[in-house]
Amino acid sequence: MPKNDNNAEDRPLMHFAVGRAPDFNQQHASVENALTDYPRITRTPGVMAGKPCIRGKRVTVRMITGQISAGVTIEELLADYPYLERDDILQAIGFAGEMAADPEYDMAGAN
Repeated sequence: MPKNDNNAEDRPLMHFAVGRAPDFNQQHASVENALTDYPRITRTPGVMAGKPCIRGKRVTVRMITGQISAGVTIEELLADYPYLERDDILQAIGFAGEMAADPEYDMAGAN
């Protein structure tokens, strides 16, 4: 990998792909389509920066799936978030799985 001659630490240069950033609406069209299949998952511009949430609450799909992947059980989640229902969590998992399978959806930007 080429080295950066201007840097005394001699760190490798980072290479970036150059191109036009995708249109926000085009990039997230797959999310809007999936929302029709998951009515408990919502996107509201003023709630959690428009990220997919559970029923408009300040609980994102990513928060739920992150905890599930860390080994937290559905029962533990329901105890931690008493205002959520089992179907909320199941739909969050299903929605995340559908988005992961969609080649047009940028999972890295789905914080």
